[in-house]
Amino acid sequence: MEYALAVEILRDTMLMSIKIAAPLLLTCLVVGIVVNLLQVATSIQDPGFSSIPRFVTCALAFLLLLPWMLHQMSDYMHRMAAMIPRMVE
Repeated sequence: MEYALAVEILRDTMLMSIKIAAPLLLTCLVVGIVVNLLQVATSIQDPGFSSIPRFVTCALAFLLLLPWMLHQMSDYMHRMAAMIPRMVE
């Protein structure tokens, strides 16, 4: 395997992992910030108030994004399988 091919595979892998994780991480980040701002504004320090909305929103986002994530990973694996002849040479 050539170095250029190895670099291409590593680059594609890193970009795919970022592409798959970013929407879910950004959703959870935004919800966390909003919940923290609500806690600061209302002076509510209840742990249930902060953790339950975060968990529910992140779980729903995961369930909604799961088909898209699986499709992206499937396409990536097809591209990697198509590269096998290039790796063997």
